[in-house]
Amino acid sequence: MKTPLLLILLPTLLLARPPRSLLPVAVDSEVQLKQLQEVMNDTSSFPADRISPGGNFRVHYHTDGQHSATSTFVDSVCLVAEQVLLVESGTMGYLEAPRWADGMYHIYLQNLSSMFGYTQPTEAVNYSDPGGPQYSRLILDNDYPEELFEMPPQESLRITLAHEYFHAIQLGLFDCTGQRWFMELTATWMEDQVYGQIDDWFRYLPAYLNSLDQSMRLSNGQREYGMALWAHYLTQRFGTILLLDAWYQGAATRGDLMTICQELAPEDSWELFTQFQLWNMLTAERAQPTLGYLEAQLFPAAPVLFLSGTGLYETEELALSALAVDRPVYAELTVSVGSTWLMDRRNGSHQSLCCGQSVTTGLDEEKVLLHAVAAGGANSMALTLEPLQALQDGQISLFNIYPNPAVENAQLNLYALEPLQSELHLYDLLGRRLLTLPVSGAGEFSMTLPLSEYPAGVYVLELDGNHRRVLRLY
Repeated sequence: MKTPLLLILLPTLLLARPPRSLLPVAVDSEVQLKQLQEVMNDTSSFPADRISPGGNFRVHYHTDGQHSATSTFVDSVCLVAEQVLLVESGTMGYLEAPRWADGMYHIYLQNLSSMFGYTQPTEAVNYSDPGGPQYSRLILDNDYPEELFEMPPQESLRITLAHEYFHAIQLGLFDCTGQRWFMELTATWMEDQVYGQIDDWFRYLPAYLNSLDQSMRLSNGQREYGMALWAHYLTQRFGTILLLDAWYQGAATRGDLMTICQELAPEDSWELFTQFQLWNMLTAERAQPTLGYLEAQLFPAAPVLFLSGTGLYETEELALSALAVDRPVYAELTVSVGSTWLMDRRNGSHQSLCCGQSVTTGLDEEKVLLHAVAAGGANSMALTLEPLQALQDGQISLFNIYPNPAVENAQLNLYALEPLQSELHLYDLLGRRLLTLPVSGAGEFSMTLPLSEYPAGVYVLELDGNHRRVLRLY
């Protein structure tokens, strides 16, 4: 018989709360298997069992001793298991986890204390295909005391069953234990699909948002649960069908699930990951009402790295970084290597820059410059930030019009180093003054030029008697 593989994470002294779920640990010998079973209090013999109301689950439990479960708790396990099955394999369309010979899936209850629960693969469904579907069983805590698990017992039971049964579904598709980080992020996402009112996964968001510059493939017992953001991002943008298709395609090809997600998304990888990083930054006080996660204001804020002058920023594969200047500056930004996304925190506007491009722009603590790495491999970004010199009158550092050529209206963008009180004049090529507008402000500001009543042609804009720009109208 194939040696079973335990999905197990041993207790850690660094966590006051029990670990959320379990990471796969290869079992290479009968000695290792015996040691793991002793740690987990071998689940091979239970004196009592109960069948769930729908006949889909058999729940095994103890009636006395430290592992005993009350009849009420066993009833709850049966009911919650049926609810989870109804959503995950009913509403959401995933294949059920492979059932045992009696036609039911088996769940075991015991005093875990050191973890919420775990999924234990038992053997291959087809011995001629060891990388294919696997039978499994769930081991859950027998009572989930609130003082240990930091939430009401029923809530702990619900999110754990939703999480672990999805692991059973994953293993029932193919042996995906080599992609455990993706298993965990999607299982954590599934908790929210089944029991969206609990939101316990929020506590793991800092572990990911505070380490965006590290590869998404990195697991440490915390950040892979926070990486459920990736699944939420895909779902909110493309619907739940994308992840469903990714898992089925993974089962068919045994391929890398992140690569499959990129291939299924209806946009290129750079755009996909750039937008993902933009969403990650639009959290907490940066949340925008029309862009980003639906619950973004409840998430912690991702940190921003501050820059000045010229810098080379290296990142790992599937890693993201966010940069901003450390003090207000008006500058020309040039991107030599890599790709960036410029986001104005105040109004949600954004602009993309690629290799060799530059832009004259205002950068201050209200604006964030984002960099997303293509998922295919490691990358780096070289930025040159050159502060602009004041123009001849010592007041105006920038004076431009957008769009140019214009159709009906144009935007005048200014950056005044000192408070400005002046006038803007519009002339035709014969030198006739057609329009006069008052201009006042300090720092970066803009104003709209009403041009709809003027015919197509070439015009001249003059500001403060010194600065001129040619404007074309269609």
